[in-house]
Amino acid sequence: MSEELIQDITQKLFFWVKEGILSDEIYWPPETAVLLGSFTVQAKFGDYNKEVHKSGCLSSERLIPQRVMDKHKLTRDQWEERMQVWHEEFFVLYAPCLRTNKRILKLCTGNHELYMHCRKPNTTEVKQMKVQAREEKHLKHLEQQQQLETERKRRETAKREKDA
Repeated sequence: MSEELIQDITQKLFFWVKEGILSDEIYWPPETAVLLGSFTVQAKFGDYNKEVHKSGCLSSERLIPQRVMDKHKLTRDQWEERMQVWHEEFFVLYAPCLRTNKRILKLCTGNHELYMHCRKPNTTEVKQMKVQAREEKHLKHLEQQQQLETERKRRETAKREKDA
């Protein structure tokens, strides 16, 4: 997955959101969580292939939140089977079920909106905040350098006094 996410910040955002969903910090309805899990399977393993994607091939993957697994009281094998079905059914970006197509469209639309939102030019306030943050970081760095230099001088003086 990481080779598809070129920019470092995009990778961090992707993995942060993924971990947020899996740890249940970000809430997703169960059906959407399963759909996103099947998207993850698609992205990681490619198109469904009955010869390659045999039972048990997803057992080591963490694809859906524990809350969803607990709520529906399905075994890991049953969840894997569901993921396989969704993986097999969905990735032609067209599914015979209208409801499924609408879900895919909604997820794609949401993804596009997030993409556009992230690429909007910053407002004047945000630009000012970024400049202020850079200045504060620079000042903090200078202060740390000064403290290190002072400490180095103290140690040298103490060593000279000890040697004398």
